[in-house]
Amino acid sequence: MARLRRRDPVLARAMARVAPFPDFPIRADADSHFHSLAKAIVHQQLSTKAAGTIHGRVRALSSGRRFPTPPQILELPDAHLRGAGLSRAKTAAIQDLATKTLDGSLGLRTIARYSDEEVIEILTQVRGV
Repeated sequence: MARLRRRDPVLARAMARVAPFPDFPIRADADSHFHSLAKAIVHQQLSTKAAGTIHGRVRALSSGRRFPTPPQILELPDAHLRGAGLSRAKTAAIQDLATKTLDGSLGLRTIARYSDEEVIEILTQVRGV
């Protein structure tokens, strides 16, 4: 998107005026291990449509267009997460994921260096994973 903006000033101005397409991948979200794991928790045992709706509602709870960051998740009252459609168990799981992401116990920045078995051992520390 940044490359398009740089190459085409007319398109860049239009992009600034037009709201983003819902569910269009935002690069920062796509690269965030936290977001990928939180999205997986949201989608567990739900239809694709229902999960997408709930994921969008949770994303809308952040101040920007992106999924809430770990600190934002922990600042949100349970009632807001539950109001977005998350069950009590999924709310607790996403909060646990946020806590463990912030305290560094998951080591998400370096997790790609580990074997599949090590990743499983690390991620199963999170409630609901």
